Amino acid sequence: MSNFFGRQVQVVISSDTEQITIPEDINTLENLQIDFTIGGTSTGSSAQSNEVSITNLSETTRNFIKKEKQKIEIFAGYQALDVAKIAQGQITDLDKIDRQTTDIITRIKFAESIFDINNLVFSRSYQGSVTMTSILNDAFVDTTFTFRNFQVIPNITFTGFAFHGKTKDLLAKILTPNKINWVVSGDKIIFNTVGQPVNTDLVFKISKSTGMVGVPKPTENSGVEVKTLLNTKINIADKINLDSQFIKGEFKVISILHKGSSRAGDFTTTMDCVIIK
Repeated sequence: MSNFFGRQVQVVISSDTEQITIPEDINTLENLQIDFTIGGTSTGSSAQSNEVSITNLSETTRNFIKKEKQKIEIFAGYQALDVAKIAQGQITDLDKIDRQTTDIITRIKFAESIFDINNLVFSRSYQGSVTMTSILNDAFVDTTFTFRNFQVIPNITFTGFAFHGKTKDLLAKILTPNKINWVVSGDKIIFNTVGQPVNTDLVFKISKSTGMVGVPKPTENSGVEVKTLLNTKINIADKINLDSQFIKGEFKVISILHKGSSRAGDFTTTMDCVIIK
């Protein structure tokens, strides 16, 4: 991982048979610079386009990276204890020969993990009764996704349930009528009750003393845009307690943008939030 004034960034790229980690040594900055823009947390309907630029990769590493059938994972944070996966997905576009002065910049665009869900299919017929939680577990048993806030899934039993089609359509079929939202954040699928934060007991305080950057900006429908130092702990649908000079109150996060560089410039998280009534 690259480390500059406590910043740490790591990129893992893998194919079906090989994997590379950039950089390999947490204590070695080398001559690399890693810049990333992670375009928010994906919702259940479309993919986000994200970009990572890596300066001065070796020729061997540049030759390894290809557009076809390669996955990418981005880890970032301040110091080792706060580093977390902020995105994963499949490479969709690649520019390996962009020169600025003597530097070679490799630009990688990728679609967040929602891309994987959009391509997942589920085909199953159950004899007798089956619970909603069992159906969800079965649908993702062979994937790398983990569930968060799974306890909000209602204790509903179906009789003679059958489904054959895309997994995202399965989620819409069984969750939407029961007022449960789902979103993808990195390798997590997060569930929450419509209109409610993920965990009403967990509140992230946002203020100058906890890393707020600048002044929160009011948005439509009594919302607010808040920028902080890079925060990998806050996810979509989490609750924040905003304490600024002009705007105070509890809000639910509806989108997140991570932007940073291993060397200089931004290393921030920007959140769009709506007020909790």
